[in-house]
Amino acid sequence: MKKLNKSATIGVLVLGFFLLCGTAFAATEWSEDNIFLGTVNWFKKGIKIGQQGSGGVTFFNGTIVNQTTNDGVDNPVTFGDNVRIDGAIQRGHNRTGDTWNVKIADGVEVDGASTFKETVTFENGASGLDYAASSHNHDSTYYTETESDGRFVSKSSPAWDSQTGYYNLNYSNIMAADEDNAYSVNTSTPYGMSLENGSIFYLPLNLPNGVEIQAYRLYAYDANITGDMEIKLYKEVVDPSAVPTITQLGSTTSTSSNTGAQTADDTLTPFVTSDTSTTNYRFEVKATAAESPGQELRFYSIRVIYGITSPN
Repeated sequence: MKKLNKSATIGVLVLGFFLLCGTAFAATEWSEDNIFLGTVNWFKKGIKIGQQGSGGVTFFNGTIVNQTTNDGVDNPVTFGDNVRIDGAIQRGHNRTGDTWNVKIADGVEVDGASTFKETVTFENGASGLDYAASSHNHDSTYYTETESDGRFVSKSSPAWDSQTGYYNLNYSNIMAADEDNAYSVNTSTPYGMSLENGSIFYLPLNLPNGVEIQAYRLYAYDANITGDMEIKLYKEVVDPSAVPTITQLGSTTSTSSNTGAQTADDTLTPFVTSDTSTTNYRFEVKATAAESPGQELRFYSIRVIYGITSPN
């Protein structure tokens, strides 16, 4: 009888052990919603959420903070893998409606295209984007007409500044159209270059491509009653397979005076846009008189007035 009771007691203990183990194992496999009501619920050894293939959605109704420090400096929350964010990244409550901008405390590398919908501002001495590789497409729309910063140019609708430039050609640049054309350089007042009657001389005009040739002014000494100093502006279109086409663009002539020194102007109508890819420009200088002009007819210089535009 005692032996039977002893066996029964052992059986009950074994059954109780298995029931207890089963309850403990089942406690790790929750199938219903569970709420942790503690003020702080610690998972000190880590936590796993979701699984391969099905994942799951985790709701954080609050703020995530890393309370640990390193030598007294707060440690950031660390993501040890690539991060995919389906929504927008914001810092303030009202996104663009508040002044709480997103702060990035490091450099940024962007693999894809970037679009800026508002003004881009550079501070602390920064002056703009630095393109590290020459392969970047600088014609892309990095900035639009919505920018307010004056350091940037709108690609789609730039504002243009018109500026006036001056180009001076003096007698030291002159060359004879023919070796028989005679001249003399005056080494005394009123200086300049005396040209033989009927002789023709050229002055090449080398302006940047794309500028507008607007006008030019002759500076001369004309005390010759019967003669004048005449200049003409020509363009010569060069064609390797044909004879160059020469067109006169303008001309002006001096008029004799008691003082001698004078100017003569010519304004081109319309303005001529220089095209140095196919065209040469030159002035023709000629003294005309019934008799040899001598010291009474002298050439000083030509000043060319041109316009150039640039984005501001």
